[in-house]
Amino acid sequence: MTIMDSLFSYAPSVVKSILLDSLLPQVEQLFESAQAGASERVLESGVWKVLLQFGRLLLTALFAMQARRATEQEIQARGLDGSQVSPRLDRDYLAKC
Repeated sequence: MTIMDSLFSYAPSVVKSILLDSLLPQVEQLFESAQAGASERVLESGVWKVLLQFGRLLLTALFAMQARRATEQEIQARGLDGSQVSPRLDRDYLAKC
């Protein structure tokens, strides 16, 4: 892992794995529902819920990749390296109680 890698979250391969791992139990549940005789409406609704949730997660990951790329380009354009940069993350904006 490079200094730049340590500034950001997971590598794309890790993010893909997390996305797929989050999807598999839901797909399994849909298959179990179908085998148990769920109605077409229940199955259709379940599929849409899974697809929408997965779509949100996927878009979040893809937008994060774009933000990372833009940040890396900006750091490089300024002639800086990872040891000179401290990006603000979501946790930096959360209230500390």
